[in-house]
Amino acid sequence: MKTKLLFIVWVLASVASIGLIFYVITHGSDADTNNLTGVIGAVWGGTAAFLIGPAWKAMKQWPAPRRRFVLSGVTVFVAVIGFWFWSRVQQTTRLQALFEQAREFEKTAAPKKQRFMQLLSEKQNAKTLPEYLQRCTELEPAIGDYEDAEHQLDNLLGQMQQEIGELKPPGSYGTLLPGLAVLRAVIAKDMAAAEAQKK
Repeated sequence: MKTKLLFIVWVLASVASIGLIFYVITHGSDADTNNLTGVIGAVWGGTAAFLIGPAWKAMKQWPAPRRRFVLSGVTVFVAVIGFWFWSRVQQTTRLQALFEQAREFEKTAAPKKQRFMQLLSEKQNAKTLPEYLQRCTELEPAIGDYEDAEHQLDNLLGQMQQEIGELKPPGSYGTLLPGLAVLRAVIAKDMAAAEAQKK
């Protein structure tokens, strides 16, 4: 009875795995599908471990060539699918890490941009020459800090674009590419504007 129940659970997990594989192939994966993969994989692997003994006893009754063929096929299939999912998880994990880095970096970059914009406004509205020269002196290091922050953010966005481009298929991450391209274009304009202030 216990073996039959485990076999039913294993079959259901196998069907769920096949469905998930088909979904990932057609739509791609993200953090949620990766988590679901881990759950289904744990159920499949756990039930399979208990069924190895009974399955081996049954297979011993088969002719040797058939037994070798089935075992080889299962081994190759599991190895290929396992490696593919592992690669996919690695890629999406790197992407999630880049997203987190960008979010954290924006918190530190925002004050630098505000400082640059404030000093630029004060420079443009200076009423006397000494005030103007003072603002120019203060603006120079602020421009450097702002440009460094923009370069680092642009680099992170570029890494995101590259990682998404390497995902086959890109899945839901593909919808982020146009937005990333727009953000990088805005950053490029901001850096050009900051560079112009040095002249």
